[in-house]
Amino acid sequence: MSGETSAPGASPRAPRPGTQKSSSTVAKKGDRGAKEKPATVLPPVGEEEPKNPEEYQCTGVLEADFAELCARSGYVDFPKVVNRPRPHPTFVPSASLSEKPILDDQRLSGSCSLNSMESKYVFFRPTIQVELEPEDKSVKEIYIRGWKVEERTLGIFSKCLPPLSQLQAINFWKVGLTDKTLEIFIALLPLCSSTLRKVSLEGNPLPEQSYHKLMALDSPIAHLSLRNNNINDYGAELLGRALSTLQSCNRTLVSLNLGFNLIGESTLGPKGDLSPSPTMKAKRQRRARWLWLPPLGG
Repeated sequence: MSGETSAPGASPRAPRPGTQKSSSTVAKKGDRGAKEKPATVLPPVGEEEPKNPEEYQCTGVLEADFAELCARSGYVDFPKVVNRPRPHPTFVPSASLSEKPILDDQRLSGSCSLNSMESKYVFFRPTIQVELEPEDKSVKEIYIRGWKVEERTLGIFSKCLPPLSQLQAINFWKVGLTDKTLEIFIALLPLCSSTLRKVSLEGNPLPEQSYHKLMALDSPIAHLSLRNNNINDYGAELLGRALSTLQSCNRTLVSLNLGFNLIGESTLGPKGDLSPSPTMKAKRQRRARWLWLPPLGG
């Protein structure tokens, strides 16, 4: 019994010599390695480094080019390119269709109401509406309505609009243009295809009344609409000077729409044209057709 049990107070068995030394040595080596080699930080899974938008070659497909350039520019919540909605033709049901079961009519009305609710939500989202050519589905007209077009958006347009070989018209309605963004837009126009002849900027009042810059001698615009822009007598005078002077004359512009502005009758000539001098009036009448609507409040 006494041989099997250990005496009280006896010290436990000491570890082998070298075991403790080797463990401490390994710990010291590990500490030295941690100090010498800092941990590398890996990027999160699924995230890629942003690509340079200048390196992207546009394909001429506006939907794909605009989305790719926005992504490369860090523009996350960007507007979508969609087809411009067209009003449905009037449909008159025939006698055979009116004899369908009532259950089918209820299903149809339910689906129509769901589609109408979805369309209402989509209506308030910023979009770039396009009208396509029926043959090759190329973009011929662009419509932007009711959301602010910023400088970065115009910068992206300067890259993806020039490849559109069939672009004929650009329509901006209440897009919050400023005198600065208007200059960027004007610089974009010569880069576009020679088929671009129509520009509509409506509902975009500018403090400096700088719409006359759209009528430069090298401007490609043939049909210009500037309705509802709060253009006053001063702005109308600037437009008249830009149309023609004794030294130069804009020979590209064919029609101008200045309806629903603040131009008084005293600024307009007797026939509703901007004619500060008979010479300028004669030059314009030989080549231009003016579209005048009654001034707002006139």
